[in-house]
Amino acid sequence: MWKGQGRLRMPSAGTVLGGTAVVVALSGVAVAAIPAGSGEISGCYDSRDGALRVIDAEAGARCGKGEIAIRWAQRGPQGEPGAAGPQGPAGPEGATGPRGETGPAGPQGETGPQGETGPQGPQGETGPQGPQGETGPQGPQGERGPQGPQGERGPAGGGGYAGLVSLPVVRAFDPAPTTGECEQTAATGRTTSVTLPAGRYRVVEEGLSTTLFAAEGGSATLRFQVLRVPGGDALASASSVTQRGGDINRGFASFVLGTTTEVLLEVTAIARCGGTSEAGGRFAFVDVGGA
Repeated sequence: MWKGQGRLRMPSAGTVLGGTAVVVALSGVAVAAIPAGSGEISGCYDSRDGALRVIDAEAGARCGKGEIAIRWAQRGPQGEPGAAGPQGPAGPEGATGPRGETGPAGPQGETGPQGETGPQGPQGETGPQGPQGETGPQGPQGERGPQGPQGERGPAGGGGYAGLVSLPVVRAFDPAPTTGECEQTAATGRTTSVTLPAGRYRVVEEGLSTTLFAAEGGSATLRFQVLRVPGGDALASASSVTQRGGDINRGFASFVLGTTTEVLLEVTAIARCGGTSEAGGRFAFVDVGGA
C-alpha cells in the first residue's frame, strides 16, 4: 500500500504512463512480475475518484469493489516502416568460397553455321589392293564405229582367227497345241559385224550356247547365214535341226572374199509344235588360207 495515500489520482489519460512508472517504482511488487510474461500491465481504475493503481495479476492480485480492471500493453502497435536509408558503401570483397559440385549437363545446343572449308590435307599413303570384284553384267550393244582405213594385205596364213563376233540370245518357242494343227514361231538375230580382208574363211563356234528341244511331232531349228554388209548377200549358211527321234548337225561351208568385206552372221531360231530353239554367244571367222 502507498504510504500516506492508498490511491494514485489521475486527472487525465495523458498521465497514465507517467503514473504507471511511479507505481512501478514505489510499489512493493517485484519488478519481474510487472509487466506480466505476456508483456501486458494489469491495473485497477476507480471510477468514483479516477484513482489508478497497478497490480500483479500473475501473483493473484485482484481489483477491489468499485474498481474496474484494465490492461494495456507494455509496447505499442507496430509502426509503419520508415523510408529507406541511403545506400551504404560497398563492403570489402569476401574470401573465395569452396568449389561447388558440378551441375547437370545442359540441353544440346543448336547446330552452329557451317564453317569455312579448311586447307586440303597431305596425300595419304596408297592402301592395299582390294579383292577382285565379280564380273558385271554385259553392257548393251554399242553403236557401230566408223570404218578404219584399208590395211595392207598380210601374207596368207592358215587356221588363224580373223575376227570374233557376238550374238545376243535369240529364242523361239511354240507350245504344243491341245487341238488343231501345229503352228510355227520364228525369231531372228544378228551378230556384230567384222571387216575381213580378201581370203578364204569359215565360221567356227566360239563359246556358243544353244538349246534345241522338240516334243513328239514337233521340231526346233537354228539357221545360220554369213551376210555381206551392206547388201545382205548370203556368203555361206548352215543349219541345225532337232526332231523327235534324231538330230541334223550344222556345219559351215567355207566362203571366199575377193576384196576386203564387212560381214556378219544372222541366226534364225524356228520352233514348231512344242519345240524350243535358242542360241547365243560368240562366233569366230577363221582364215583357212588361199584366195
